[in-house]
Amino acid sequence: MRNRKPIVVYRERYLPLSETFIYEQIKHLEEYQPYVLCKEILPEAKNFPYKRVYCLQNIRNKAVVLRRQGIRLIYARFGMGGVEMLPLKRAARLPMLTSFHGSDVSRQLNKRPDYRESLPALFSEGERFTVVCEYMKKKLIDLGCSPQKITVIKSGIDLSKFEFRPKFNADPKVIRILSVGRLTEKKGMDDLVIAFSRVVLSYPKARLTIIGDGEERERLESLIWSLGIERNVELLGRQSHEIVQEEMQRCDIFALASRTAADGNEEGIPNVLMEAMASGRLVVATQHAGIPELVKQAKTGLLAKENTPKELGTALLRAIEKQEDWQQLITNAREIVVNNHDVLKQVKTLENVMDEVVFQFRRSIIARQKRRTGRIQKRRG
Repeated sequence: MRNRKPIVVYRERYLPLSETFIYEQIKHLEEYQPYVLCKEILPEAKNFPYKRVYCLQNIRNKAVVLRRQGIRLIYARFGMGGVEMLPLKRAARLPMLTSFHGSDVSRQLNKRPDYRESLPALFSEGERFTVVCEYMKKKLIDLGCSPQKITVIKSGIDLSKFEFRPKFNADPKVIRILSVGRLTEKKGMDDLVIAFSRVVLSYPKARLTIIGDGEERERLESLIWSLGIERNVELLGRQSHEIVQEEMQRCDIFALASRTAADGNEEGIPNVLMEAMASGRLVVATQHAGIPELVKQAKTGLLAKENTPKELGTALLRAIEKQEDWQQLITNAREIVVNNHDVLKQVKTLENVMDEVVFQFRRSIIARQKRRTGRIQKRRG
């Protein structure tokens, strides 16, 4: 077994269920051996078994420990993590790669003024930054990051977990629609429910299943009853990955109504869309953040403007009524996920970026040492 180069991966809390993508990356790194540092180990960590997870407060002389362990790189997850790791980066004299994912270039900028104020230092001192889509790259540039420091590495999923069992047609009278996501404002579940009520007018036996929980649940339940579609909509709450996959296979259409929340919170590209497309389900989504980079209108799925339930309802009806398009859309969708969102390919790209960061950092140290030696010799001469 070859020696893997040790690195630190930092995430403030290890690990919310919504951050499976971080676990998938950690598991699939081949050239690098990750040591996960965090401030808190969550109860949900049992879903992400990994031996090398350590709480920062239990480590004395952190910089010394990192140097003794031969750590090559700090990989900070989310912009907030990059800011938090800056003092350790300086003390340990290590290069740092920071990944941005969505809330760290939207809501957190308004919620945490100290974070926004710290970004210039992060952009100046951090060696490289990754984002999951071109939309986010532009936002990072607008915030003052040098374009030369940014690399787009699209999110990836483990394709071995998502069997391609396409549905190229369905009985419109009993159409089944599925949505998965936390019941928060940015997921737009209320928009989806309103859009679905338009479907029920034409197809009274249509079914909508929503998996997820959150602060919007009560409001969502009230909306469902007020629309008179309580017999058509099922709220399953938070479910295991296995149940989500079962529901994915049962449904005919997967829908996601993402939108920008009032506090500015945005998505990147939700992984659940990749999972649905990999599984062979027709996707109907919104033109939000990086989603159109994955769901391309009338090519890999159908799109509606965000915050427009009427248009989303029209898109759902079009999907139901134009099933002759399903085969091409679903086939194209699977292809784009295989080509651009395979976790194995994306991790390899990430490791190439890590190689570049480590190499360039070492080269800069050698160059500084040569300049210092030259100045000393010049003074002596």
